[in-house]
Amino acid sequence: MTSRDKIPPLPPGAPGVNGHAYRPQHGVILVCPDEKVQQQVFETLQALKACKIKVVNT
Repeated sequence: MTSRDKIPPLPPGAPGVNGHAYRPQHGVILVCPDEKVQQQVFETLQALKACKIKVVNT
């Protein structure tokens, strides 16, 4: 098969090579000065219940 061969498109929802389908995600990163503020921000955002909230420490 050459790079000019036409390949049929994958059906919607088909898994990729690694078995996962790509889904776009949108996120926000907040840099907090300490763990106490991080917890306050987390609890405030969690109260909105509009998004899945994750805590990340780097």
